[in-house]
Amino acid sequence: MPKGFKAALEALAAQAREGGTAARVEETGFGSAIVNATDAEVGVLGDADTYHGNTGETPDTSIEPDTEALAAMSADERIERIRESVERHPRHRELCYLIMAYVKEHPGASYAEVEKYLGEQPQFASSLQSERILIAIMERAGAIESDGSDAGSLNLTDPGSQFEASFTPEARMKALIDGADADQVEAYEYILKACAEKKQTFADLEEAVKQMAAVRVKENGQMAIYPSTYIDRLEKAAGLRWEQGWVTTDAGKAYVK
Repeated sequence: MPKGFKAALEALAAQAREGGTAARVEETGFGSAIVNATDAEVGVLGDADTYHGNTGETPDTSIEPDTEALAAMSADERIERIRESVERHPRHRELCYLIMAYVKEHPGASYAEVEKYLGEQPQFASSLQSERILIAIMERAGAIESDGSDAGSLNLTDPGSQFEASFTPEARMKALIDGADADQVEAYEYILKACAEKKQTFADLEEAVKQMAAVRVKENGQMAIYPSTYIDRLEKAAGLRWEQGWVTTDAGKAYVK
C-alpha cells in the first residue's frame, strides 16, 4: 500500500471524525480501507450508511422487534427480511448466522449465553457492534424471539429456522461450486488449499490466480473475472475468513478434502 494513499485515507478518516462519524483506517482482506466504527456518539445501531443506506432520511435506530410489521408479512417476506438483515453488513454476516445456529442448538438460551458464544468467535474481532446489539438486530429481523424476561429465553422463529437451514456454510459452499464452471472451480480450489496451508494476503493470492484460465486476460485487456471476486465469493459462502490474513474455514476445508 503506497504511503501517500494510506496517509490520504487517514486524513479522510480524521475529517469524518470531526464531522461526528466514528471512522478509522484498517487493514482488510483487500488492502487499507476507511471503516465506520460504532461509538456512543454515532447511535445504538451505528451510522445510517451502514445499516439503512444513504437515503438522506433519518434512520430508524430502534432495536425493539416490530411485532405488528412482522405479523403483517407473509412467510416469504419474513424470510427475505431476515436475509436482508444478515447480509446488510459483511462484517456481521457470519455473526448473525451464528446467532441463529447457536439458538437452534441451544433453544431457550439466555442473552448472556449467546453473548458469551459470540465473543469467543474469531469473526467477532472485526465486528462493529456489540454482542447484544447483534442479537437485537436478529430479534428485530424476526429470526429469533425472546420470552420478554430480562435474562431472555431465546428461540428461533419458524422463518428464522427456514432461513438458517438454507444459509449453513455447507449449503452456501455447495451452491457456489455447483454454479461454477471447471475453470472457476480450479480457482476456488487453489485459494481454499492455499489458505488452508497458511494465512494468505490478497497479494499472495492475486498473482497466482491471475494465471488461471478463469481470470486470464482477454483480448480487450480485461480479466474474465478479477481475483478479488473469487475471494469475495468464497467469503460470502463461508469458505474463507479474514483473520489478519485469509484462512480457510471448516466448510472450505471439507470441500477440498
